[in-house]
Amino acid sequence: IPDARPSGAQGFWFNMRREKFQDRRVREAIGMMFNFQWSNETLFYGLYQRTDSFWANTTMKAEGPLAGDELTVLEPFRDQLPATVFTEPAFVPPPGGPAALDRATARRAGALLEEAGWTVGDDGLRRNAAGETLTVEFLNNSGAFERIILPYVENLRAIGVDASLNTIDPAQYEERQEVFDYDIVSGRFVLPLSPSVELRQLFGSEAAAQSGTFNLSGLADPTIDAIIEEVIAAPDRATLETRVKALDRVLRDRIIWVPNWYK
Repeated sequence: IPDARPSGAQGFWFNMRREKFQDRRVREAIGMMFNFQWSNETLFYGLYQRTDSFWANTTMKAEGPLAGDELTVLEPFRDQLPATVFTEPAFVPPPGGPAALDRATARRAGALLEEAGWTVGDDGLRRNAAGETLTVEFLNNSGAFERIILPYVENLRAIGVDASLNTIDPAQYEERQEVFDYDIVSGRFVLPLSPSVELRQLFGSEAAAQSGTFNLSGLADPTIDAIIEEVIAAPDRATLETRVKALDRVLRDRIIWVPNWYK
């Protein structure tokens, strides 16, 4: 096992069981509005680094364009995967900027929402063709995260998203998380250096439909299921790491979370 310390997959997880989050462009736009650079400098004294991988700070993190053995793993799934997996470097979230609201990022996020059919009305809020408002509720059970989420909420409201923070008691939070009654929740999973069957609970289709599982995003994709099974069946360390890199790349391309930070 390499000398590495997993950073932990900490972030804001989208509940893709919600119809509004089934469009990747919506998830990407909302994710862009979390200004890590400003948060790190203003709230954390510059102590942290941005998480950009489910296996950050390990040798299993996917980096750069798809090539080599990792391409060999994913080539059989080319027809089932988005073209961006093969044509773009492994997805890295934008860093943000020194101001709380980075206007260039806001313009890009707004353009993505326009493409996805969410246009700004006279009241400044975005609605789809059916007249439904784009609402996003962050569910939280700790006052400690309010100083982090509230500026994020303000950034989203600046681009027309009806965003809010709902802080509830831990018992109610646990109950709502178990039945997936949320838009976005915070969560951190420390993934092992030898990934195996736990991946089914975190990212597998069967877990997406079972209450109380750790598949917070509701990810249900038969192609990802197949890649997970290849990881589990890896015959040696080198093959395991290559297959995990391939899984990391595909998961990041789906934008199922807004990654946070690590040290």
